[in-house]
Amino acid sequence: MSGVFIIVLVVIYIGLTNDVAVQGYRLRSLQEEVKKLEEDNSALAIQVAAAQSLQRLESESTSLALIPLDRIEYFTTPTTAVAIR
Repeated sequence: MSGVFIIVLVVIYIGLTNDVAVQGYRLRSLQEEVKKLEEDNSALAIQVAAAQSLQRLESESTSLALIPLDRIEYFTTPTTAVAIR
């Protein structure tokens, strides 16, 4: 009987060891994915900063033939305005 008990314990031990190895592999894979996503996020943040730079915006406005405004006027509506069907 003790031989069967030892075999059962060995099988359980092998199963648990295998499960730990699989979980370790998954953890390493997820850590690598997190690292890659962080690198991608950093690259995108640099692209956003470059796209929003004052020099780029001025360059784009010039290429679109936009001119600076001397005076800005805002349109105000009466506060009692209601949409009519």
